[in-house]
Order: sequence, then structure tokens, then C-alpha cells
Amino acid sequence: MKRLLDVKELCAYCGIGICTAREWGREIGAERRIGRRVLYDRMAVDKEIDRMGRGEASSALHEWEGSVAE
Repeated sequence: MKRLLDVKELCAYCGIGICTAREWGREIGAERRIGRRVLYDRMAVDKEIDRMGRGEASSALHEWEGSVAE
């Protein structure tokens, strides 16, 4: 699998919408700019997802998931 994902690929990879993907990608430091393109580092995304599983994450996606569960 390729390392850098565009926003649509990030959405499909994580099962989230475009606005959430852009905000979350920026927040966790996964955003990479190459010229005018904005891509997201899959390794940074995977690390954040692993942290979320351990209850260590304090990201917008984690907070959103918590509000939906209530």
C-alpha cells in the first residue's frame, strides 16, 4: 500500500468524511504538502489510530467518536 494518501483515500481508509479527514489529518500532523498537493502520511494516521485504541489520543476524531457514543 502506498504511504501518502489524498483526502479521498484518507476518507476511505478511515471511514470518515472529507471535512473530518482534513481537520483530523492536520491536527495529528499527517498532512504533507508537495507543491500544491495536500497528501496525508498513512504511517502518521496508523500511529494515531493505535494511540486511540490505547486511549491516549486527544484528537478531534476521538472527541467526535466519544460524542456519538453518548
